[in-house]
Amino acid sequence: MASEKRQQRVAEQIRKELGTILLREHSELATQVTVGEVRLSPDLSHANVFVSLMGDEARREVLLKELMHRNKEIRRSLAGRMRLRAVPLIRFLLDLSLDRAERLESLLEQIQAERAPDPAADDLVPDDTASEAPPAAEAPPAAEAPPGS
Repeated sequence: MASEKRQQRVAEQIRKELGTILLREHSELATQVTVGEVRLSPDLSHANVFVSLMGDEARREVLLKELMHRNKEIRRSLAGRMRLRAVPLIRFLLDLSLDRAERLESLLEQIQAERAPDPAADDLVPDDTASEAPPAAEAPPAAEAPPGS
């Protein structure tokens, strides 16, 4: 088992090398694929590589299948670039963090729009009467008690 620090260093190196490999050897994919996070198993035998893919849902699916199809070739290139006893098995996974962030942002904007005061509602009540209190009714004078009673 590798230490957590080593695991993080190897994961970061794999991320950088995969980006370089895509750019130099698979340039048709490089403009549409961004290598995000790499998560390694504690024994460094498996790597989950999260990728962001450009395009609509159908295009993303095609790109992910293409990456999976080229997996052996990419792994072989990675083995030539890294000094490891064994290069981890690579599993490409779709990184949905950007989609989640966009969805969260739109929900926050929607909540903010619902909470914002409606300027049209302010036009219904004139400003000068809204701040004034209605006149108080005068109370009748108190009756005095008769003397000696």
